[in-house]
Amino acid sequence: PDYYHAWSGKGIALENLERYEQALTAYEKALEIRPDYYHAWHNKGIALRNLERYEQAVAAYEKALKIRPDYYYTWSLKGVALFFLERYEQAFVAYEKALEIQPDCNYTWFFKGIALENLERYEQAVAAYEKALEIQPDYHYAWHNKGIALENLERYEQAVAAYEKALEIRPDYYHAWHNKGIALRNLERYEQALTAYEKALEIQPDYYHAWSGKGIALENLERYEQALTAYEKALEIQPDYYHAWSGKGIALRNLERYEQAVAAYEKALEIRPDSHYAWYNKGIALENLERHEQALAAFEKALEIQPDSHYAWSGKGNTFLQLKLYQQAIAAFEKALEIQPDDENYIIYLGLVKYEMGKIDEAIKNWQTAIEINNQNVELQLVIGVALYKKGEISAGLTIAETALKLDKSWGNLQRLKKENWSDKLLADAEKLLENPQIKILLSQTVEEERSKKKEARRKNGWELKPQPIINTL
Repeated sequence: PDYYHAWSGKGIALENLERYEQALTAYEKALEIRPDYYHAWHNKGIALRNLERYEQAVAAYEKALKIRPDYYYTWSLKGVALFFLERYEQAFVAYEKALEIQPDCNYTWFFKGIALENLERYEQAVAAYEKALEIQPDYHYAWHNKGIALENLERYEQAVAAYEKALEIRPDYYHAWHNKGIALRNLERYEQALTAYEKALEIQPDYYHAWSGKGIALENLERYEQALTAYEKALEIQPDYYHAWSGKGIALRNLERYEQAVAAYEKALEIRPDSHYAWYNKGIALENLERHEQALAAFEKALEIQPDSHYAWSGKGNTFLQLKLYQQAIAAFEKALEIQPDDENYIIYLGLVKYEMGKIDEAIKNWQTAIEINNQNVELQLVIGVALYKKGEISAGLTIAETALKLDKSWGNLQRLKKENWSDKLLADAEKLLENPQIKILLSQTVEEERSKKKEARRKNGWELKPQPIINTL
């Protein structure tokens, strides 16, 4: 009964059977007999970690290290326990100590990489994963985590390559498929991102993160009904998943189902009340419902949480514009511009306010400043055209408006302009310009050209129905 090796061996056997409480009792029995038996302290730490009693695990590892300070594996496992306690600096120090003793342990390099990622030291994390991969090139976890670190560094192409390497080694690694989808989405390769999410879901159908990611990819492809279905699937699996509620709200807003969008954002805010992003999006949906006072309150809440949210300042400015509170609108848009000076949209909005106030020359000046930032902005060209037309500079106004509408005919639709929050006066003046015979001819030509292009595409792809010859079989 006092053979401590046997008690320790029994503990190991029980751990292998996942009977961790009994294993712990066996290690404690070994330590009663021989308190300086470092193997028992080390293994006690492992049992405690498996029981998620991380503080006690750290204490057990420290006891083992007092007896045998050069045992690299205990240093490494101490690092893991500290990691679970979110004490990342201390975990990093433990991994460093392990690597001083045993520099060629790929697992320690891997865990060091994880600690560095959590400390947001992504370049060093990449280097740690690369070191692990030098030792074991087919270590798919290291390839995967290297991809995550590269994504955090916004090196998305390299991240995709790392995920693909992980998937060469382990094709059924659904986490890698999911994260590859995120990297592809950041590269705006939405169809490929969608394929990656679907691959993850083939392997793990209840992986709600991938359902949500699929929803985002579908939204970017403007397939809003399908996006909504994907978010709802994520929420069936995980009803308190904030990102899916938030994404669902965006899909509903794009489908112009604003009441339901507000309800989705409210659900997101129940889960994460400090999300300035959800407050902002709720404000936009309320604005679409013309519930201006409630929209203002939502934008204010977003700004309490994140005072430098230029989106929320802009939303607030637009609500003031709808309420015809022009000075407040100008102040809000100027605040948005102070935070994000190179965003021409805020300059456009400032111009809209000035136009509504009857200050057409000042509005044009604002818009011309914005054109210097982005001379490809169709909306900017059109508003300048409308303003010049209103001023009586008919020829100049028509020329600029025609240039804009040739680039994108959808701006010739008043409903589109309303959706873009054009102010009342500007809308009325745009309507007059769009009624000009020259513009009407251009828009009808543009529509006909689009039809011809679609018809030609169908013909080339064999989509157009053709009369079939009757075959006489007699």
